Order: sequence, then structure tokens, then C-alpha cells
Amino acid sequence: MVGYMTECITKQLTFSFIKKQKVTVDFEGGEITSDSGLLLVRQADNSLGLISGLSGCIVDRRDDRYTDHDLETLLRQRIYQMVAGYEDCNDANVVRKDPALKTACGRKLSDEGLGSQPTLSRMENSLTNHDLYGIGEYFVDLYIHRMRKRRPKEIVLDLDGTDDPTYGDQQLAFFHGYYDQYMYHPLVIYDANTGELISAILRPGNKHASYGAVMVLKRIIPKLKKAFPKAEIIIRGDAGFAVPELYEYCEEEKLKYVIGLIRNDVLERMVESLMEEAHKQFMETGQKQRMFSEGLYQAKSWEHERRVIMKAEWLIQGPNSLREISDRFS
Repeated sequence: MVGYMTECITKQLTFSFIKKQKVTVDFEGGEITSDSGLLLVRQADNSLGLISGLSGCIVDRRDDRYTDHDLETLLRQRIYQMVAGYEDCNDANVVRKDPALKTACGRKLSDEGLGSQPTLSRMENSLTNHDLYGIGEYFVDLYIHRMRKRRPKEIVLDLDGTDDPTYGDQQLAFFHGYYDQYMYHPLVIYDANTGELISAILRPGNKHASYGAVMVLKRIIPKLKKAFPKAEIIIRGDAGFAVPELYEYCEEEKLKYVIGLIRNDVLERMVESLMEEAHKQFMETGQKQRMFSEGLYQAKSWEHERRVIMKAEWLIQGPNSLREISDRFS
């Protein structure tokens, strides 16, 4: 039997946030960590300028005479812990001395540990509504900064109400009947073309999917129009955002929108003939069929008709239909 030796070629990794020092990895014991990937997280963070920018949005109200950790380092520690899966502030009592976390936060291994659980908890509870508003503004500005090089002709904003289950007595954790669980119900807004996060708003668990959506858009849309005056802005959302307030806002701002609609008898009758045609084509060809049509529809709570796009599918498993409301300016 012939044996082959594996040839390993290693290169010294360098990190922009570590000056005049080398990071050496070995398997000889000593300072042990299972979270060395945090060094790459810090490198990516430096490229984005995320933590440093966020720290500038928060007013540090502590007395300098009694502080051991600056605000940016505490914020970096808290966020990096969550990235590594240590979501609870109590985890800080263990990982605050981890060599990878300390290095990622700009501390030497010989330095004392990072912030403790009480320190991190005090930081989180010290934030005011003004601080949170500034953080929200910063995320939008950061998105605009990254998008300027692209010069987008179209911006599609995806609205999404996400269920975030809770398992304790967290503040604002409430039962949501649709999801059948105790949860938070954050609202997130993404750029559908790039996947870029534009905004994230934490909401109580019992809030409707559309709660606060118009309020957030009123903060975002003027900035996007100013930064990209030639770009067409389109709002997308599922049936949870099918509320007149959102339609009316989009129409007032001349925004195009596509929002799912919940089934009802009127809409079922509108798509019935299209579904019959899809079934007929499926029986003739044996292949799945997908057909589209449109019409005008007005719910009792609406002041006028709106355009509705209908999709009818006939699959091997059976029928499938979908209705979406689209802006009447198309």
C-alpha cells in the first residue's frame, strides 16, 4: 500500500482591525475558543462600518468616572455574542473572557474581560426612543450609501411580518392566534432585488402584520425618492398587508404595489372561469397549467375599485389559485 502525505500550504491571515500583531492558531491547548469565526465577522463589520455607525446613534449617558467599557465595545460585544449564538445577556458571564471575542472587540488577551451581564443589560435598557429612531435612520442611510454605486432603476421593497417565538416572560411577548404561539411580531423591510435589509422594527406579539407599516414607509420613501429620483419604487407584501391604509398611502405617493388578498366569495367567482380553463388545458396535455387574468374589484371598505391580478394553476395535486391587488396606476 502506498501512502500519500497531505501537503498543507498556510498563509498568515491579516485583519485590518489588529495593528502590529499576528493571530496564530494552533492545537497545543492554552487559550481555547470555538468561535474564531468572529474575527471574520469583525472584518466584515469594519467593511460595513455597522457597529461604529450604530454607536454614533446612541447617547452614552454614563458618568465616565465609573465606566470600564466604552459604548462601542459594549455594543460590539453584545451583537457579536448574538451572531455566535449567545443570545442571552447571561452568556456574557462565560464568554466575556473568550480570546476570539476579546480580539474581535479590540481587546488584548492580557486585558481584563469584556462587559458582564449586568453591564450589557444596563446598556440595553438605557436606550431611548430617540436612540432607536436614530438607529432606524442609520440603517436606511447605510442602505442608500451601498446602493448609490448601483444607480437602481427599480427598487422593490418587500414587507414581511415575521413570527419570532418566545419561551419565557419577555416584555411584549404576547399570544398570536394565527401562529398559535407566544411571540414577537417584528416588521422587516428588504430590497427584493439585492436582499439588502432596509429596516427592522420590533413589535409586540399580538400586533397585526400591517401594524406600523405605513409609519415606517413614511420615513423611508422620502429618503429613497431624494437619493434615487429616477428609480421606480414598488411595494410588495402578502395578504397580511391587505389594508386600505397601505393602498391609499401608495396611491398618494404614486408608488406601485402588489399585495396578496385573502380569499372571499367575490374573488372566487372572479377566478372561477380562469380555473376552469386551466383544468381543461391540464386534462388535454397532462401537464401543469398556469394562467393569469385581471379585473376590477372593490371591497366594502374601499372608496374605489382597484385592479386585481388573478393566477390559476392546475397541478398534478389539484387546483391552486392566487389573487393579488395591484396599483391602479399600471
